[in-house]
Amino acid sequence: MNEDQKKPHDHLARQPDVEPPQYTTTSPPSLFLYSSLLVFAFILLVVAFRLGPPDWSGFLINLASEIIGAVVILTLVERKFRTGEVNYIQGIKKKTHVAIMSWFFENKILRSYAQILIIQKERASLPFYVARPEVENAILSHRSNGFALIGLAGIGKSTLLQFLVGVQAKELLDKPKIYKIPILVPAVRWRDGEAVDILRTTMQSYYPISNNMFYRLLKKGRFMCIFDGLDELIRPMDMISKLYIFKQQYYNNTLIISSRNIVSDAHNRLGLENIVIAPLSTEEAMNLIMNRKRVMESAV
Repeated sequence: MNEDQKKPHDHLARQPDVEPPQYTTTSPPSLFLYSSLLVFAFILLVVAFRLGPPDWSGFLINLASEIIGAVVILTLVERKFRTGEVNYIQGIKKKTHVAIMSWFFENKILRSYAQILIIQKERASLPFYVARPEVENAILSHRSNGFALIGLAGIGKSTLLQFLVGVQAKELLDKPKIYKIPILVPAVRWRDGEAVDILRTTMQSYYPISNNMFYRLLKKGRFMCIFDGLDELIRPMDMISKLYIFKQQYYNNTLIISSRNIVSDAHNRLGLENIVIAPLSTEEAMNLIMNRKRVMESAV
């Protein structure tokens, strides 16, 4: 095929994956805090020796001694313990808090997850989105039972799945007790492990949901599990076998996959209905090119 025979969508890049947000870790207590505590302790000592009544002075001396001891212990712990041990001790409170939150504030956690997913999805999809009502309606009408989205490269499989994630996340945000929770896994990141493992780590990369809450929701069938681009894997049939086991074990969760025709028969083994996407029309491809051009120009 020469340059004149190529269709407009042959020149389009692949839709980028939805990326989890970048989180920053909390810094440990500073030397300024230690110094401030020591200064405050010495002030208490001075005040204690200037006061007449022994009860007050004894109280302040004890308080000052406790503060000095606390600073010494904190310093020794921070300097002597191995980094892994310190991180484990510091994480006990956070893990306990997350576990309690998962039981009593499940709806709030799911809404927070949905909000983050919506924001990250819009950042990835904005320059690549071209409305395709017919395909979008087919996807929405089949989402409850799951499906296999099949099509050639560059015709919008990833974009359509991100459209589905956006719709599902907005519904989850509105009614977290009713709608299923979307988890979008770019298949190229699934290098090893079982399907449950990659689903859990992917969801936790967007929001620190506890393991207990994840497995509780999994057993209740609350998840919409979306695996995008199975054909991009080195051994796609191995992953399809794992998905088959996952579907048999957690049958009440929804399973959705996308792939090129190379593994289009995967839907037969997984019991999924095929949705075949037609290539972009010339008009749709030109609209997509114009969308990206406007985004690039606005970024300059």
